[in-house]
Amino acid sequence: MSIMKGSTLGKITLTAALSGSLVATSIGPAMAETAVAPPQPVAVTDEVAHTSDADTQVAWLPIITAVILAGGAADGMGRQAAIKLHDAGLSQAEYEGIKWGLRAAVIELLTPIFGGIFMVSFENTFYRL
Repeated sequence: MSIMKGSTLGKITLTAALSGSLVATSIGPAMAETAVAPPQPVAVTDEVAHTSDADTQVAWLPIITAVILAGGAADGMGRQAAIKLHDAGLSQAEYEGIKWGLRAAVIELLTPIFGGIFMVSFENTFYRL
C-alpha cells in the first residue's frame, strides 16, 4: 500500500506517490478518468552499452611519419646552430661556460625529447668543428 498525495488543478488531477513517480489523470466530459503512466526506463543492451575496440581505427603511419620528421627537423636545427655559432667565433672554452644555460633554454623551448635531439646534434657538430 502506498500513501498518495493529490491536488486538483481545474479539470486535471495530479497524483504523486512518495516514490517520486508522477501520474496525471484528467476528467473528461463524461466524468471518466484516463490515466497517463510515467515513462518507463529503457533497458540498455550489451550491443549499445559496449563498443568493440575493433571498431576504432587509428592511422598510425601519419603519426609515426610526423614524429620522425619533427625529430629530423630538430637534428637539422642543432647542426645549423652549431655551424653558425662556430662561424661567429664561439670557442669550445667559451661554450663550456654557457653550456648548461643553453641546454636548459633549448629543452624548455623544444620539450625534453626534441630539445634533447637538438642538443645532441648541436654538441656533436660543434665539438667536431
